[in-house]
Amino acid sequence: TFQYNVSELIKSRGNISCVIHDGKDLVIGFVQDGAVRLKATPMDSRQYEIEDLPIQGGIIELLKDQRQDILWVATDGKGILAISNDAYSYHNELFSKLDIKLSAPVRALYRDADETLWVGTKGNGIISYPRFSFSGGGSPSHVYSVNTSALSDNSVYCFTPSRRPILWIGSDGKSLNYYS
Repeated sequence: TFQYNVSELIKSRGNISCVIHDGKDLVIGFVQDGAVRLKATPMDSRQYEIEDLPIQGGIIELLKDQRQDILWVATDGKGILAISNDAYSYHNELFSKLDIKLSAPVRALYRDADETLWVGTKGNGIISYPRFSFSGGGSPSHVYSVNTSALSDNSVYCFTPSRRPILWIGSDGKSLNYYS
């Protein structure tokens, strides 16, 4: 375990929206001001160097891909980013380039064992992309909304898998949703 005082980061960048492990590093996303990587130093794994990630604007969600060395980033109005550790090559998939027109910010991302990318939005429900990859694109298979499914609210903020084949969905509504 380690302790790192992030008070200076919060003073300069604002509130933290999410934190995720990426190998031995920690990646911290900020509500309004991008993200930083806390890199463990080679001499002492309890010492960290701060490295800015090339992201402008607010970060809503970070997701480490289980099969590739990619960090998926849901931004507040700037689309979905995929960042690789390979000299920080990254690709920005703007909403206007997706096969489906999105007019709401992305609030949650989840990639399941079948490589379906689930995108939760603030107001447009959920869009699922089977076998999605930025290199090969991917067409949405389904849009889940209040009008087309049993989803209780179109503002979706989080996904989490269950031990059973269920995907729990957190939204703005007064109930908890799940997809099986």
